[in-house]
Amino acid sequence: MYWVIANERSDENELSIDGIPPMIEKNDWNFNSGEIIHIPLPVIEIPYTIEASERKSDNLIAHGCRGLLVHKKIRVALDNIETSNVDYYKTKLINRNNGNVDNEYYIANVIGLIDCIDHEKSKLVIDEDDGDIEFIDKMVLKDPGNEGYPDIFRISEFLPIIIVSDSVKMALKSFSGFIFYKPEDYSL
Repeated sequence: MYWVIANERSDENELSIDGIPPMIEKNDWNFNSGEIIHIPLPVIEIPYTIEASERKSDNLIAHGCRGLLVHKKIRVALDNIETSNVDYYKTKLINRNNGNVDNEYYIANVIGLIDCIDHEKSKLVIDEDDGDIEFIDKMVLKDPGNEGYPDIFRISEFLPIIIVSDSVKMALKSFSGFIFYKPEDYSL
């Protein structure tokens, strides 16, 4: 079975980092295209502000990072199940309130794009001009055949969506900041 891994808060007290970090914006780095980055990158500085009621989750919501922002223990968990198509880039989270630095997070770049949506069985709103998916009311994945899909990948028709196998879901289920949906129950 395959799952949509949603990059959204699981509760309102989880930190959400707004905006695009200056280093990412200046260099126009993209960690959610499903493609390998072929140049060495420095440690990526990510300024953030946290309220007293907020806490960091293991998977931080930071859409401006243009990739997943995950704690090092998630990297270890994915490495332990031999997930080979994720590249990691070191970060330095800098708290704007007090200057504290956290070096425990990575930007995870999920490599691989698969055309896997069954358009006939799914309920999608498609832009008439460019053919892009605008909204998803129900998503059905194509049968992966005998070889199956990789353990983690992006949907080529809609890059923000990451699909994971049961083994990845099991490896990540104890970490905060992840919500898993059956593809047919996912809407956007």
